[in-house]
Amino acid sequence: MMNDNVPHCKMIDDMLEEVRQEVKIRCALRMIRNSKLSDEEISKVTELTLEEVKELKAQASAVTA
Repeated sequence: MMNDNVPHCKMIDDMLEEVRQEVKIRCALRMIRNSKLSDEEISKVTELTLEEVKELKAQASAVTA
């Protein structure tokens, strides 16, 4: 019976990780749009990589351009 729960728990863990990542991205985008923080500071606060922050910043600039 417990083995049946393992895939289900893994699915839930995967879904939660996706939600966490999405929250980090949304938070970073708000910081990019509304603050004077450096990319490094945003990376540290959101726990996104510096490369992810720079990519988000480029995407945000492309949308507003």
